[in-house]
Amino acid sequence: MYLHTPHLFIFVIVIISWCKAGLAGDWILNIANALTCFALFLGLKHNFSYKILFKCFGPLLIIILISTISFFNPSYRLLNENDWKSLKVEEAISNEQNIVKAEYTVKSLRNIYESSKVDKELTINLSINLKNEYYDKFKFEESSCDTLVKNYLNLINNKIINFLPSSVISHERLYIEFYFFIFQITFGIAAYICMNNLEDIRKVLTAVAINGGILSFAGVIQSITYLPSDNLKEIWGIWDTPEPRYFFASFTYKNHWSSFSILVISSVICLLYKKNQNENFAFILTLYFSLILLIISIPLSGSRSGIIFLLIFIILTLSFFRKRILFLSKTLLLFIIIFLSIFLASKTGRNKANEMITNTKNQINGLFDGNFPFRIMLWKDIVGQIQDKPLFGHGFNSYKAINPKYQSAEVYNERNKVKINSHHDFNPIVGYAHNDWLEKISEFGLVGSLPILVYLFPIPMCFISTRSITTKILLLGSMVFLIYAFVDFPTRTPCSFLLFSLIVGLALKYDFIIKKKYSK
Repeated sequence: MYLHTPHLFIFVIVIISWCKAGLAGDWILNIANALTCFALFLGLKHNFSYKILFKCFGPLLIIILISTISFFNPSYRLLNENDWKSLKVEEAISNEQNIVKAEYTVKSLRNIYESSKVDKELTINLSINLKNEYYDKFKFEESSCDTLVKNYLNLINNKIINFLPSSVISHERLYIEFYFFIFQITFGIAAYICMNNLEDIRKVLTAVAINGGILSFAGVIQSITYLPSDNLKEIWGIWDTPEPRYFFASFTYKNHWSSFSILVISSVICLLYKKNQNENFAFILTLYFSLILLIISIPLSGSRSGIIFLLIFIILTLSFFRKRILFLSKTLLLFIIIFLSIFLASKTGRNKANEMITNTKNQINGLFDGNFPFRIMLWKDIVGQIQDKPLFGHGFNSYKAINPKYQSAEVYNERNKVKINSHHDFNPIVGYAHNDWLEKISEFGLVGSLPILVYLFPIPMCFISTRSITTKILLLGSMVFLIYAFVDFPTRTPCSFLLFSLIVGLALKYDFIIKKKYSK
């Protein structure tokens, strides 16, 4: 059974990548977690040692311990039905003399009450936003609504133990999301433990490469033939996307597709570089087709950052082959293909190309006028958020909930611009800081982030020390992914994070096997 372990990893990556990139529902992630456990069991059965357990799982246990403590020390609580009754909302609203104040209060509390049934973090977000806006809009006169808002805010606040890790809120869905996060890290650990020979690693990389090519082909066809419709479910006719302009293939967000594609491209280049003499022409041709389709897909998706990071990856990859004239010439040809692909994608997806150009021009003009891009304003806010709780942070998945507390006037005004032309009243929410590094530090603090860095530290160290070009290319793709995470949130898409975790595990094990082989 152990000999078939690579198939478990292949199955997980393939099924996750086609099912809304892992966002199709908990069922798909539970399948991935179960198979990860099974693979881990098989791997430890043949490679068990206390050194491996401590090295691979020690940092993970620290992350689990810190987060578990934080779940028992929440800063806020949700109100139950008895709490809502005790507020006597209707009585307070009817006694309010200021009609504008009464209308605002009842609308805000109604939104909070309804959101508490479906999204706990959103509930806290709206509650903090209520506090900010209420004291901004109205003079506090101890009127009926003033007292109502004050009592509500007092009820949701919890007294926490300050020197212990804390979370913004604690609830069942948060535990499930954390459980998924832990298993996505474990996926790469399991790959490292289970892979005992280069052929197994090659099998997994081949599956990743071919699956990525097929998925990108489907995405290209989908993008070319896409016609917006109110009744259309964008992803394979099965799943909706939050913003139809930004989806590609099975991914709901173009930048996350690009981060996934760059990791797949690193796998393809490794296979082409290390191809055996006895491999048939059809296999090599398939790899080249996958590579071309993956490259075309990035500009066609409309991802500006994807194009930039793809070029960075290819330029750095070229530097590995200075002494390999034949491969260098092929790589230079690949470089030409990239530019042709970008040109083709810009012609095929003219609307997306125009949108990318327009957005870039607007941001450049904004910089000259002294206006920073929205993401940079978000980063400035989250730095203040980190400074408030630098050691243990605000807790896992806390950004959306706690963001209004640290939101600057610039961000507040910018996010409210979308309400001007909207057909209905709503609260625009900032769900992500578009910087995974800052978000993780905000969530786990400097202390809680150290165990995560323990897993990331071997990537640059192995990249510097290894003599294996295969390992270097895979780790280069992983490092580009990590750089990507400075300007976006690719780890929030399960498929992207799982593939990153897998590629790192395979690259480190490949290097380990090579060193062991030549040390004999």
